[in-house]
Formats: sequence, structure tokens, C-alpha cells
Amino acid sequence: MSSHSGKIQEIRKLLVSAEDFSYVFGSFFDFIEGSPDFIEKGKKYKNSILKSLLEAIGAGVFKCKCKCTVTHVRLLMIAEENFVHGSCLIDGHMAAILYCPDIEMGMVAVTQAPFSSQMHYVRITATVIKDRDAASVGHPLNRTLQ
Repeated sequence: MSSHSGKIQEIRKLLVSAEDFSYVFGSFFDFIEGSPDFIEKGKKYKNSILKSLLEAIGAGVFKCKCKCTVTHVRLLMIAEENFVHGSCLIDGHMAAILYCPDIEMGMVAVTQAPFSSQMHYVRITATVIKDRDAASVGHPLNRTLQ
């Protein structure tokens, strides 16, 4: 376990249980600001299920009837913490991602409009369903706009 384990464990708990999603991201970014060495521990990470979830989030948040485009995906995995963080563009909107692959849960924050401070927050849970290659955003209570 690293010297950051306590804070990451706290953030992992918040990912699962917090009702104020902006607080989760605020806690993470406050932690990163004071721990620049944490990012250096990350290794590039790819996950096709997570990308499908991001596409579904875009379709749900922006009310698109077609598949949203997810580009510029930059994810880092901190293996010893089983914790992924990063960013991407969802149909041109900046998004921040926090994800725990071991429990297949996380959160995504997406800007409502370019250069806007208003955010859409979505809690995600990945469940693989055989013979399906699509993802969907679950219950509406897993989203919040702030």
C-alpha cells in the first residue's frame, strides 16, 4: 500500500455512497493538488466497457438519439490502489473520470457546454451482459446536475 492509500480508500467509499457528486470530484482534485507524485505512479489504461459507458453517458446527458463520440481518452491506472482516473471529450465536452475496476464503479463529470462551469455528474456501474455490446445509463437518481 502506498502513502496515498488512506485518501484513495476514502474517495473509493465516496464513489459508492456519496449523494453530492461534486464533493467526490472536489475531494479527488484537492488530493491531487497536494500529491503530484500520485500521477507519476499511473500507467496508461484502456477499457472497452468503460468507453461504452462514456458513450452511453453522452447519449443520456446530451439526449442524443445516436451514438456519442468519445475522443482523447487519457486514463491512468494506479495498480496498487486499483484506481483509475483521467479525462476525455464526450461529443466535444470535457469529462473527468474516476473508476475502480475491481468493483466496476465510478463517476464521470461532464461539462454542460464548452467553457461552462456547470457540470453533469453521473455515477456508473459496469455490468457485462452476454451478447450485448451496448451500454446504458441506469437509474435517473444516479445523475445530478450542478
